[in-house]
Amino acid sequence: MAAPAPFVHRAVLYGDEAEGAQVVVARLHEMVGRGEPAVAVLGPRLRRTVEDLLGDDAAAVHFRDLQDVHAESVEAMIANYLGMVDGLRRGGRLSSVVEYDPGHPHDGTGDFCYRLEREVGVAAADRPVDNTCLYDLRAVSDEEVAAARRTHPLLVVGGVEGPNPDLGDGSAPTLVVIGSAALGAMRHWVRERAADLSPAVLAELVLVASEAVTAVVGTGTGAWVGLDRARDRYALRVSWPARLPRADQALLRSAVPPDDPLHGLSLAVRSTAAVRVRAERDGALEIAVPR
Repeated sequence: MAAPAPFVHRAVLYGDEAEGAQVVVARLHEMVGRGEPAVAVLGPRLRRTVEDLLGDDAAAVHFRDLQDVHAESVEAMIANYLGMVDGLRRGGRLSSVVEYDPGHPHDGTGDFCYRLEREVGVAAADRPVDNTCLYDLRAVSDEEVAAARRTHPLLVVGGVEGPNPDLGDGSAPTLVVIGSAALGAMRHWVRERAADLSPAVLAELVLVASEAVTAVVGTGTGAWVGLDRARDRYALRVSWPARLPRADQALLRSAVPPDDPLHGLSLAVRSTAAVRVRAERDGALEIAVPR
């Protein structure tokens, strides 16, 4: 069995509570679906919203108060964070979501934030932990946002996750789409990376990908999109948390109540003249077109 991947470090930049909560819930649903320990360090308001949206999955998440991690010094905060995750991960992989608290004692210049995020990335580098840092743009300073952008390899902006363009060329073929507002960015992402296709085939590829992703994000969770550019074809791979039906299960009705977002959900996306769609063994979709 392959060793777990080392520390993953992402920043979520959001402009309102609903957007922030949707990102958190999408990540926590995915963690719970994978059977991984998950911890969420949130302020009381965001915690209440997230717990309500998680429903039954909330019972599987370890919730902690901001005071359990935040401290007056960078060194103390890192020690608190590492002690928490090491105590919960039980020797395996763990996922964490931590809200950045602009109220803890520092001057708002971004220096504290920069040192914290840079040094926790170093201190936790060999730990199999997937960490998501939440930045409420209404509460943190511009300097703190800039510090976050300089220290996280992954960014989530407007509900779309991708490689941090401030730390590289941003060309890695991965994307996470969270929420319907991010669908436009997903379509643009596909068009840019498959621009050498004929206009008609590219339009079909974008249409089929949109159909698959729209069904998933409509439930309040995220869709993970990967692009494989082989010599003779493009292949988009769309996957989603395990709580949703597999791609080869056409319709989900009787298993959930009518007021649940999953009721009547169809992930049986059809092929078109130019685009071939098939369900993979793990339940994801492969959407392929010839080059």
